[in-house]
Amino acid sequence: MRRIFLILVTMALVVAACGDSGGEDATTTAPPPTDTTAPSTTVAPDTTAGPTATVLPTTITAPPTTATTTTEPPVENIEIDVESTDVAGVVDGTFTTQGSVVDAGLVCPGGSYSMNDFDSDMESQTASWMGVYVCDDESGSFTLEITTRFTPGETLYHSGEWSVSEGTGNYLGLSGSGSVLVVCVDPSSPKCHTDNDGHLERPPGLGVEIDVEDDDGDDNGTFTTKGPAVELGIVCPAGTWSMTDYEPNVVRGTAKWKGVYVCTDGTGSFTLDVATDLGTDQETLYLGGDWTVFEGTGTYVGLTGSGTTLIACVDRDNPSCHTDNDGYLELTG
Repeated sequence: MRRIFLILVTMALVVAACGDSGGEDATTTAPPPTDTTAPSTTVAPDTTAGPTATVLPTTITAPPTTATTTTEPPVENIEIDVESTDVAGVVDGTFTTQGSVVDAGLVCPGGSYSMNDFDSDMESQTASWMGVYVCDDESGSFTLEITTRFTPGETLYHSGEWSVSEGTGNYLGLSGSGSVLVVCVDPSSPKCHTDNDGHLERPPGLGVEIDVEDDDGDDNGTFTTKGPAVELGIVCPAGTWSMTDYEPNVVRGTAKWKGVYVCTDGTGSFTLDVATDLGTDQETLYLGGDWTVFEGTGTYVGLTGSGTTLIACVDRDNPSCHTDNDGYLELTG
């Protein structure tokens, strides 16, 4: 990664040179515009043929209309039912799910529920919170961001919307949204039932986190992996890493390279195409970008996937870098 620091120094020199460009500005005077208006010709009316008849147009052109398209909402494929209690402000309970994504095994059938970051406003009668759903089958968890309007009383009703905030484990990259209805009885110690109806989607492949350690900044190091893709044998748990084909673009402030991952268990290797920004010239260098699978050998022929990358390097003179690659992998063929 040392070469990235060198590129940043080069960028600083280029900017300094551009800011001190001497010389006079050339001024170009454009010629006056040419009058291309044709001379008007007035034709005297013919008064010998009697009164002039009014001629109606034979073609009527309708004013232009703007085409409108409507986007159909995604088909509902999930219902998440929650039974919870509020004890001294701590809201927790259990949840169950049903729907086509559950039948397909994309979402767990149930688990534990908790409410975080609750906020409400009595004047506007609105509320918001984070609902955290942890699956009993240890496949991961997902968090819904929920906003509602409520009607206070002996029975408390909340109605509003939810959207997926984040996921862990199998639910990395989970997305979706829908409607929510909450009914709570006994305001002193409420027991609540929640219906979340809507649509969930998971990206193809299995979640993976690939961590790289380049301790001396020489573009060689080691990697470890974790996540469902590792647990199900899609990718090896560890190996060696190297950087090849590094191509910086100083003008755009970007860089791209290939990261080669060789598994120590002898199953093969895989290569990621990586594209990032060049970061900033500071003591700790941060670079963010994206990666896609370029190719694989051995067991990993047919490996596909993509994700995001975040690199942090310290010590400009002898950089030590840590890389987090988060995304999804799928083995086809």
